[in-house]
Amino acid sequence: MERRHFLKTLLGSGIALAAGGCAAPVPGTGAVGGKSLTVTMRFAGPMNPAFYYFFLINRYGATGSLSARGPVAVYAPGQGGLVGYGNGFATGSPGNLGTPPDYGLTDYVLYNQNQPGGIGVYHFPGDPNIPNTAIYQGMPAQYTLPDLTNLSDIAGASTLSFRLQLSQLITDTSDPNQKVQEAAAIRYLQVNIVATNYVPTDQNSSGIKEVDAMGNTLDPTQESSFLTIDLSQNRTYTSQDTTTLLSPEPAGDVYPAGTKNDAIDIIYWSITVSS
Repeated sequence: MERRHFLKTLLGSGIALAAGGCAAPVPGTGAVGGKSLTVTMRFAGPMNPAFYYFFLINRYGATGSLSARGPVAVYAPGQGGLVGYGNGFATGSPGNLGTPPDYGLTDYVLYNQNQPGGIGVYHFPGDPNIPNTAIYQGMPAQYTLPDLTNLSDIAGASTLSFRLQLSQLITDTSDPNQKVQEAAAIRYLQVNIVATNYVPTDQNSSGIKEVDAMGNTLDPTQESSFLTIDLSQNRTYTSQDTTTLLSPEPAGDVYPAGTKNDAIDIIYWSITVSS
């Protein structure tokens, strides 16, 4: 979208641009100590708070699993046996469901104008392919939203960053010490970043869904790729990482082919594991 029209659209829809302008990280809610992930994602143009920006997580079992399925974007209805669009934004990579079920997606962080404070953490208590079943868990421990007050500052307007404590993934107890203890036992997570203009929950929806995710979204062999994170050591994964991705993150790969939407075209990301 052309930048001047994008700004006009934001103002015309009554979005409070100042709410996104945070020069310094803002403390969130519901977090306790222990290990954390600091996530940064950058796009080819100013982010649009009416769109949907997801950091997807799969934690299979108490400790996670190196061989677990991973979260991948939903591109079209019926993908991977889904009923329609499923939850409208993500599902598990191809693979056996297993026992207990490995759905490939357990949690996510979402930036969108309809979130309290603009950003929220969610947990699926069961099958994530069922629409509208995720439970809100609060906000990331710390976050910096894109600054949409000055669209000439491309870096500020096109970047989202947040810190997620692993204890925020623990939902079976409210005891802070128990949360930290359980979080410390997590060894592996499968993650992905998905940006989309549209999250259809009507299974018969016929709208145009544009998507970008980790890797080359226009390569059918990479539509099921995701990143596996080893939490046993402090390190930073970046968009040039090919540990479990097939290729580094390219620009201009928004699905479907021929689509130009800079607001969801991922050009860089990093994920830092910290003790």
